[in-house]
Amino acid sequence: MRKYTYSKEIFQEQMDYIQVIFNQVINFSEQIDLTLFTNTEKPEEIPQVAAVISELQQLKIYLDSRWKFIGTAHISLLFTELAHLKFDYFQQKALSLQKCLLNHCTSYLSHPSQRRYFNVSQVTAIFSALPKLPINWQVHRMLLTQLLELANELSFDSKQSVLLLGVFGKLFVDVKQYSSLILKLLNTAKNSQVSLNEISVSQLWQFDMYVKNKPEESKASFISEMEAVLIKYQMTVAAAERTEKDNKTSFFQKTITNIIASFLMDKTTEKMQREYLVGAYTLDIAFPEEKVNLEVDGIFHYRGKELRRVDKFRDFLLSENEWIIIRIPWFECPVADKFATPMAYQQTLRNYVLIKVMHTPLVKLFNAATRQLIEELKTPPNGHLQPLRQEQFNRKFE
Repeated sequence: MRKYTYSKEIFQEQMDYIQVIFNQVINFSEQIDLTLFTNTEKPEEIPQVAAVISELQQLKIYLDSRWKFIGTAHISLLFTELAHLKFDYFQQKALSLQKCLLNHCTSYLSHPSQRRYFNVSQVTAIFSALPKLPINWQVHRMLLTQLLELANELSFDSKQSVLLLGVFGKLFVDVKQYSSLILKLLNTAKNSQVSLNEISVSQLWQFDMYVKNKPEESKASFISEMEAVLIKYQMTVAAAERTEKDNKTSFFQKTITNIIASFLMDKTTEKMQREYLVGAYTLDIAFPEEKVNLEVDGIFHYRGKELRRVDKFRDFLLSENEWIIIRIPWFECPVADKFATPMAYQQTLRNYVLIKVMHTPLVKLFNAATRQLIEELKTPPNGHLQPLRQEQFNRKFE
């Protein structure tokens, strides 16, 4: 029998094949009509979507026969590319591939002779990808533990250290158990001569917010180091807090903002802030005094109908600081082309938004017409809520 020899040529062939597949995926993804994609019940019938699914299936078949030849560079590349799939729908379609990758990575890390081949850049790339993937950490807790142990053996630069700290918060890493690793990363950031950019400082700020909500005994060993790092970069933090979103406000967000504004009394309209900054986060619509935040969410905030991990972490940090977060997801909102007239659509949309906010402290800011509308919505003439569902009225916001 011929012995299969692993060589640089085979290594490069596999790297090239993985990269070609994902380049094809990116190419097809950019051709997808977003409106058609979001409004169809069978997106797989869209030619470009079907092509992406086919490419991912081909990659799974290719790798199934080659897992034992996959190295650390391949693992890092696969994590990175899967995390950057344009739509979460494709991540769901790639779950079997992702499961194989997670299991293979766990097995790889369990052998000291193999895990030593991971370098700092590869480990950083894997950690960076983890919050973006639909991973059940109850099932894959061993993988996270192994990665944290490996991170403790490596030396990271200041930018990588801060990135890891940001990820630790999003993955709800036990700060007491891994205090020595956290301390090492903080010391690297504190002693570095390299300035951190605003993205890095935002990650540091997120971790600081996460740590502040922990018991004192969990953070006592490194809280002073955290304060020293924040003081060092306080000017950059200030710059990050003043930075607004680069992307333009969507038309739908502007529509929701105008609807909210129409609910308010004239003297209370100035209480509403758009693109309001809280630390490193930009809030779509905010009422700072009432601590109410409304987020108008497009498709990229969800995996199917489940909120992404990074957004859940954002909501966790804000709610721990007494903010009420109300999300208006794209899939709950009425669709304009299903109404006979624009006026009917606008009225239904207004009712939907009002239902979302009617049980919050914003009620005291509403004008008389809005208060009257709330009473009408609570007691419709025929005893039924038209065209909205009954259960929406009793929703409680945490």
